[in-house]
Amino acid sequence: MNKLTLFFTLFKPRVLVGFTKSPSVLNISLAVITLLFLNACSYSGGPTLKKCSDVCNGLVGYYPLFGSAVDESGNNHHGELHNVTFVEDREGNPERGAHFNGKSYISLPYLKNSNQKGSYSFVVIFKPDIIPDEPTEWPSFRVIGTPNYAPGIHYRKNMKINFEGWNGKIGMKVFARKNSPGRYFHVVGVADVEKNHTLIYVNGTIKGSKNWEENAVALAAKRFWNSNVLIGIGNPRDNIKPEALVGVIDEVRVYDRALSSEEIYKIFEK
Repeated sequence: MNKLTLFFTLFKPRVLVGFTKSPSVLNISLAVITLLFLNACSYSGGPTLKKCSDVCNGLVGYYPLFGSAVDESGNNHHGELHNVTFVEDREGNPERGAHFNGKSYISLPYLKNSNQKGSYSFVVIFKPDIIPDEPTEWPSFRVIGTPNYAPGIHYRKNMKINFEGWNGKIGMKVFARKNSPGRYFHVVGVADVEKNHTLIYVNGTIKGSKNWEENAVALAAKRFWNSNVLIGIGNPRDNIKPEALVGVIDEVRVYDRALSSEEIYKIFEK
């Protein structure tokens, strides 16, 4: 029995008892359940392996972050570390999690791809340590993305995990519900050019999707493939809003295609 099933098995009878007593008790019960639920589950999944062993087709960058930012996909898209330290990963393995302190980041080169307008997908396992608190209107951690703001994965002050960005004409955003810090999340962002939609998955389940106007995703993909990729920060040169992560990243993958829901769940399960 997993944590989520156990949680609702234990608390469902208490909600029903609260309902039989009074609506106010029910409201209190639901509030307690919501609070506990936000803090109850942290992604563990299977271990991160040095080499891809599940969904490897179209993998242009694979970063298990075992003490370095070496690309283990075989494409030599090795990352450069900037003030990143290595700590225990989600399973307690030493120096297998990249720690970001609000100033550190990893820079990747331009990712080679034959179709510079093609679909792409991010897969990231990360843990925000705090809620973003930059002195700006919309504080955010950019977990992975590009300096030109092509759609990437963000963790916002409202505790929502977003796959969002700019395609040169419009802002594009899909988002998941609130997720409190201090826990690991398995997050996938998909920019599907052929179907002209973007999607976000958290812990193997789709949480947000949107169909866009004609060519919107193709424009976003073009921006992505024509920029380098940054992990753990939005823009290191922006002193006002760098969107620099405070937390740990366990694993990063970049694909040159849109992952299917079945593939995403396979990666999630490992």
